[in-house]
Amino acid sequence: MHRTGVADQPLPSSLERVHQGVLRVLHDVRLPSRPTFSELLRKEWSPVPPVELSASALHEEEMNRLYELRAQLLDWTVETGFLGFFDENAGRRYIYTRRLEVFEEVLPDLRGKRVLEIGCAAGIVAALLAPSCQEFIGIDVTETAVQFARQLHRELGIFNSRFFVADAHALPFPDRRFDVLASTETFEHLLHPAKALEEFHRVLVPGGSITLTTTTALTPSDLAVKLIRLFKRDFYVDTEEQFDKKAYLAAQEKGLAVPPEVFRRVHRRFGYANLVRLFQRQGFSVERAKGAVLAFPPVYLAVYQFFPQSLLPVVRWGEELLNELGIFKRFGSVTTGFHLRRL
Repeated sequence: MHRTGVADQPLPSSLERVHQGVLRVLHDVRLPSRPTFSELLRKEWSPVPPVELSASALHEEEMNRLYELRAQLLDWTVETGFLGFFDENAGRRYIYTRRLEVFEEVLPDLRGKRVLEIGCAAGIVAALLAPSCQEFIGIDVTETAVQFARQLHRELGIFNSRFFVADAHALPFPDRRFDVLASTETFEHLLHPAKALEEFHRVLVPGGSITLTTTTALTPSDLAVKLIRLFKRDFYVDTEEQFDKKAYLAAQEKGLAVPPEVFRRVHRRFGYANLVRLFQRQGFSVERAKGAVLAFPPVYLAVYQFFPQSLLPVVRWGEELLNELGIFKRFGSVTTGFHLRRL
C-alpha cells in the first residue's frame, strides 16, 4: 500500500506508525487487486435479491452475524475502512483521512481520561487515541475485528488498551465508568439508536462527553438515483442501503451458500436537526458539530476514486466554507462529527 496522505503529503507520524503496524500484522495477507471502473459499475448496477428490508424485522443477533461475515469477506480489502486511511488512491484516501481529521477536531483532551470506543473495528483509531489516555477500551460486535485490534496493539507496544466483543445496546460496564466515549461511522448502523444512547449516558460520568461521527447526508445523489431509476427501477446504492450488497456480492464471488436474508442491515441517514433532537432527548447537549466529505452524485465512493488529485484541496476548501455558512447543518454531509456533553 502507498504510504502518503492526501494530495501526496506524508501521513502524520502517528498514523504512519500505525500503518507500519498494520502492514506487519497483515504480512501474510495477500490483498486483492483494485477493481476496475467497469467492475465498480457492475457492482453498483447489480440488483439486490427480493428480501424484507424493514429494520423492524431485524434482530441484533442477525446483524452481528452479518458484520462478522463482512469482516471475514471484505474488511481486509483495499476498498473498505480498515485500510482506507492508507489507500494508495488519493481520492479514496481523502474520504477516510478527512473523516479522521474532523473526528479529531471535535475530540476533547484525552489526557488522564478513561475512554470507551464503540465500534472499534480493527483498532486503527484506537491506536491513535490510546497513548494519550489513562485507560482505553474498545468494543465491536465482530470477533475477527477484535482479534486484529488486539494483535495490532501488541505489535505497536500499546499496553493500556483492551478490546472486547460487545454490543452498544447492552454495554457490559458499570454506571459512570468512563470519562469519554468515542465512535466513528458506527452510530448509523445501530438497530436502536435511542437505546444505545441510554447506555452511553449510563456508563459516562456526569459531564462526560461523546465524540462520534455519523452520516447526516441528504444529498444531490438522491436526485441522481431517482433519475437513474426512470430507466432501471431496481437500481440500489449505498446512500440508502438496508442490504449489504458489497458483502452479498463478495459471498457470491467466493461461492458461499449464504441466504440473502443474512445480508440485511441498518444504514440510517439521519437528518441533522432530527439527530440533534435525538441527542437532546437522551440527555446530551451538542457542544460542537462539523461536517465533512461532499456527497457527489450518484455514488460518492466511485466518484472520489477517479477524482483528480490536484482538485482535492479545492474540495476541502469547499467543505470548510459549507461549515462556515452553516450549509452542512441544514442539508447534512457524508460524515458529521459531533462533540456531545452528558447532562
